[in-house]
Amino acid sequence: MRAAIGLLAIGLAASAAAQEAPPFAAFDMAGPAVLHDPHDLAFGPDGRLYVADKFGARIAVLDPETLEVVATHGAGLLPNVHDISFGRDGRAAIAVTGIGAVLVVEDLADLAAATVLAAPRTEGALMHSSGRVYAMASGSGRILAYEGERLVAATEGHYGAHDLAEDGQGNLWVADNFARRLVKYSPALERLQVLDAAKFGFEGPRYLDVDAMGRLVVA
Repeated sequence: MRAAIGLLAIGLAASAAAQEAPPFAAFDMAGPAVLHDPHDLAFGPDGRLYVADKFGARIAVLDPETLEVVATHGAGLLPNVHDISFGRDGRAAIAVTGIGAVLVVEDLADLAAATVLAAPRTEGALMHSSGRVYAMASGSGRILAYEGERLVAATEGHYGAHDLAEDGQGNLWVADNFARRLVKYSPALERLQVLDAAKFGFEGPRYLDVDAMGRLVVA
């Protein structure tokens, strides 16, 4: 009987602890309504937030503490921009859907010097830790891997897919929204895993990231 009571007490304690566990995330604050259908965002090397402001055709720079816009880049020059990603060397890759290309820049203030990588109706770009640039060419359903200006690998079957993210092992995750799934690839674009079970509840996943603990954060 004592053993049974002890087990019951442990069970109740565990249940109470589970009920008191904090949520994964909670609302903190919102910035002013000055963006125009913003899409993906990334922290830059300077610690500020860089937002692909789609209908503003620009990159908006926000103070992460106040969410106030403190600068902009390329206003009017980045039609239907969807994504921005920074590499370890400070370069940025920008998915500019309206021109069907990913722009790779060393300085956002000098877009005229950008390297232009073809990617039909691109909606995602990733500056990989290897130095490669990966582009999600949503219009052709292809993920494209570039080294410099040279296309070195590609895979198909992802029409309308959006974001790309890198995990701690250098693998890629793709938000395959039309197919309601996430797909994992090696850097060589070999398919490794698919998450599409009903338990995940993916209804058009568009954006994702991988946190320091290796957890996928999906929008």
